Amino acid sequence: MDTLPVDRREEIRQAAVHLGESGQSEAALVLWTALHRAQPEEIRFIRRVAACLTDLPEPQRLADILADGSLTAAVWSEAHQALGGVIRRALRDPGPESARFLETLIDAKAADLESRLAILRFAPPEQVEALVRHKIDQASGASRPDLVRLADMLELAGFPPQARTVFETITASGRIGFHQALLGARIAAATGDRDLLVRCRDLCREAVARDPALGQHPLHLLLTYSDLPEAERGAAAAILIRAIDSGRLSLPALWRWLGYLDGAEGAALLRALADAAVPKAQSERLRLLAEIRAAPAETAILLVNGSGALAKDMDGLLPHLVDHALEHVETVDAFRRLEPLVAELLEGRRYDLRQHAMRWQNGGRLGLAGAAWAMIATAMPNDDWARINAIHCLCRSGHRDEAGTLATGWPPPDSPPALLPYMALSLTRVGRSEEAHALYRRAHRQQPVPDHALNVLRNGLLLYGDWDAAAELVPAARAEIRPGEGTVILDPGHGDRAGHHATYNRFFSDFVRDRTGRLPEIVIDRAEKGATLRNLKVCPATIFSPYVYSDISLRERELDGLARSFARQIEVIFERQAPETLIIHSARTFMLLGVVRWLAAGQGPKPRRLVIGLIDVDHLLEPAAASLHGRLLSEGMAGAATPWAARTLLFTETTAAAQWLQQTSPGWTVYKFPYLAAARMRAIAADLDRVAGQEPHFGILGATRPERGFRTLLAAIEECQPDGPGWIVQIDPAELQKFGDDSSDRLARLQARATDRLDWLTGLLTDEEYADALARMDCLVLPYSGRYAVSGSGVLWEAIYARKYLIVSTGSSLAGELSDLGYPHEVADASDPQDLGRSVRTVMADWPERVCELGRFFATEPALPFDAFASHYADLCSDPA
Repeated sequence: MDTLPVDRREEIRQAAVHLGESGQSEAALVLWTALHRAQPEEIRFIRRVAACLTDLPEPQRLADILADGSLTAAVWSEAHQALGGVIRRALRDPGPESARFLETLIDAKAADLESRLAILRFAPPEQVEALVRHKIDQASGASRPDLVRLADMLELAGFPPQARTVFETITASGRIGFHQALLGARIAAATGDRDLLVRCRDLCREAVARDPALGQHPLHLLLTYSDLPEAERGAAAAILIRAIDSGRLSLPALWRWLGYLDGAEGAALLRALADAAVPKAQSERLRLLAEIRAAPAETAILLVNGSGALAKDMDGLLPHLVDHALEHVETVDAFRRLEPLVAELLEGRRYDLRQHAMRWQNGGRLGLAGAAWAMIATAMPNDDWARINAIHCLCRSGHRDEAGTLATGWPPPDSPPALLPYMALSLTRVGRSEEAHALYRRAHRQQPVPDHALNVLRNGLLLYGDWDAAAELVPAARAEIRPGEGTVILDPGHGDRAGHHATYNRFFSDFVRDRTGRLPEIVIDRAEKGATLRNLKVCPATIFSPYVYSDISLRERELDGLARSFARQIEVIFERQAPETLIIHSARTFMLLGVVRWLAAGQGPKPRRLVIGLIDVDHLLEPAAASLHGRLLSEGMAGAATPWAARTLLFTETTAAAQWLQQTSPGWTVYKFPYLAAARMRAIAADLDRVAGQEPHFGILGATRPERGFRTLLAAIEECQPDGPGWIVQIDPAELQKFGDDSSDRLARLQARATDRLDWLTGLLTDEEYADALARMDCLVLPYSGRYAVSGSGVLWEAIYARKYLIVSTGSSLAGELSDLGYPHEVADASDPQDLGRSVRTVMADWPERVCELGRFFATEPALPFDAFASHYADLCSDPA
């Protein structure tokens, strides 16, 4: 191969081009590899190799090609985009090949450290951990230097926990020297392991005691600087500044070592170094670093204002400063300030923004994540995953126009099959429905699809009405399970773990059993061992997941496709036998449309009666969406009105949804039954005589979401402490961190207070724990906003059935429901912690009278929604039709 005749190389190149254009990637790869090995200095050949490997999921092929020493600094510098895309894809899927691939690349030792670090940063943490385990298993006395190099590289690449694992292996194999102790201190600082930091510092001191000359080492002075007497700090600063001027200590290394000092200590050291610096430019740089270290929240502004001083790249420090800035960025505007600097670094492949983009995305800060992913996709047009993530985050954060621009001219015709489902979903998000459908079908034809993409492909096919194609991706045994006669509860897309749907399934199961003496069958997506529906009749028989589309703006094409898929799903389940009564709860609009299409179709058995509960109301917040849903539903409902309207108990949970559905469903009767499962809380109804004579406990239950007013609530609780009332709060700290505001910090301050008046319930509560928490509360505080202008609340009705007092948001649907019912309550501004605090104090001061109001309400024996539902259900079942 290496002796490929010169006179034939052009002929082979043309043949390789022809094979690639005709889709014969395997044959083209052989020729491009031969050309690359014959002329490794020709960067275009390795680019062609990478392009072929994009279509061939064989990561070790690339590793074998690069392991011969051809991965030089020049090759990496010129072909990093093409190689990076293949390397990322090869490392994404776990398995022995991917692990061996990473090991080969790291051991190939590209000509410079930065290239190897860039490759390592492409790897998911689990691949890095597999590499570490393998290297440790191979470790021996002779390989100890290799482990030291690996630990050093892991810490520099941003994998300090894995570096710590390697370092522990090094220390276990014998005494470590001075320079290894310095490496351990770096790792300790990066992992926050103060014990290890102290141990390594002590080892350095022992080494210095044996050899005082080591005490002049710049990194040792940095490690011990905060412990030095004031009189010795000037001399230490002079040594450090000489090391900086001579190049022994780079500014990037200095910045990294400042990581274990707090902001004030680090800033003080930098100012001391600035005072010792002779060149004015060096002094200015160090003072700028001191300002950045002292005020991390203002780093973005300082970087932009000081860009003149940073123009010379500060010995490679700029990437580290940008990274420091992005750690503290809170808003998209702040990120935009840094865009020119970040774009410059991305263009030169001197910075990897993905770590921040993924951190923001996982943390729910989708606006920031979208801006970051978009920047990556712009800088690296071949990075399809960055573009997919950017479109997802931009659409979710309300920037659909920007997402649409990013999708212009994309995806390319030769896109890898494994990415097609994700690309199709991106096109759906930006409104390119026909192209998205075609791409889903193309992905289906090009099976096998990787496991990680199967659900995306299945849901995409269902989104456009291809139920039968989607069913081919699901084990046949599931579709063969069929429910029997009697009563069937249909809840597609869910398992049987705890949550809203499981609660409703158990409620309806108990409701039917109490009236018929027989348990109904519950048709769900999957059954899970030890879950909350144990001891009930669970039938896993669906492939349709109606709730995975909640973050997509459904247009007419998608609504029609979902309706057709759901109609087909019901037809397959009941193709042999239909139940006497079919109950479908928590339905979305397109599910209702699918039901009526199934009913209107003449073929196949049908149930005698139907109970359908609609929960979907989010589209009512957008006039265009409400109009589209209404038009499609009106046409479908009209076609099935006779004879099904008289045999169906159709209900929603809120007034707004009931009024809208009634307008779009001529010939049908629409009822309003808010969260029927709340009736189970009658068992813990408060003894009002006892409650009136005690100090009330306030609280909130349910999921931690921004629109449920947690920011306002936590601020009001903090304001009322320490003399305020007792609180019981169910809260998820991980979800709170995604809010992107100061809520998480406020919770930490409240939890740090030593008081028994604040009871924090974290984690998932069992049914028993939930009911116990509600029983201990006397007044529920629900400062809901946003979608709760039209949406209902299950917690609200649980509180009503349990005879609890309520404080709700002014203008919300909750306040409207309580006013219509005549239920005693207080209102507050959901955006104003002080107003909410005033409402809490007012209720607390006037508590006996508030309990009397509750007593007067329940003395009238009010007809609550469950009673009305039970009556209508009895009427439906008594009708011989």
